[in-house]
Amino acid sequence: MKLNKLFLPLFALNFLFLGDCNLNHKKQIFKEETKSNISKEEFNKEEVISSTSSFNSAYIKNSEKNNEYLYESIKNKPEMQDDEYLIESITSHLKNLEHTYVVKDTNNTIFYKVSELNLGQLQRVYLMIKSLEKTSFIQEIGKEIERDVENKFAEHGGLILFNKKRAYLKSIESCLVKDTIYNGSYGSPEESFSIPNFGSFHIHAEDYNEIDYAHPSSRDLIISYFSTDLANETHDFLITSLKKGKFNVDYYGGHKINNPLTKVLDLGNYSYDTLNLK
Repeated sequence: MKLNKLFLPLFALNFLFLGDCNLNHKKQIFKEETKSNISKEEFNKEEVISSTSSFNSAYIKNSEKNNEYLYESIKNKPEMQDDEYLIESITSHLKNLEHTYVVKDTNNTIFYKVSELNLGQLQRVYLMIKSLEKTSFIQEIGKEIERDVENKFAEHGGLILFNKKRAYLKSIESCLVKDTIYNGSYGSPEESFSIPNFGSFHIHAEDYNEIDYAHPSSRDLIISYFSTDLANETHDFLITSLKKGKFNVDYYGGHKINNPLTKVLDLGNYSYDTLNLK
């Protein structure tokens, strides 16, 4: 079965039920979808693209702004224009970390080798892992996880920004209606497409132990795949709570020319001080 035919139904469902927050929110969205579920319905690709044309236009424009934002953030760092340096640095860093690979999801998840990433992907991953070396950023993520666990109506998510020293999270409230059936879903509001950033994020933390969901869901990967096809590139980070005080980070995304198929790179497990969250 061709990848486009396989992925399109759930992509369409996402934009009908998630991407447009003015549509019918009473449709139940499940936390996981399988490939067998995806293949049960047929959608016309042209109709889907047409129905999301306004989203597509905004996404493309914002994608260009995001690359400009990234350039401005690193223009005084010549080493970040060196592919070999970035590949070696990221590879060395990741070797020294503990990782969480979800065995049961390996049939749906394809993993990047660091050497497969293009320059823009390498730069974003490098900025993230260097920021994750800073206690202040670890604690910031820990606080957001705590907020997500307490919120029973939505996943938390938003954008990754940069303040010259490290990355930081700009949390943006999900646009889905406040209902417990959406506790495992995040809907990106229109605001997300107007703020320059170097990546989006969302959190898997319905409770503290989400180790079984420590990689992007099938829906996450499908949305990323089609977003890449429509808007040239996507860059997303998933933060998953493994237990109270510990989380995992994944990068996933793609580039229409270099890496058209969304893959995942596990950026490691990290621990935060639960008694020192401000």
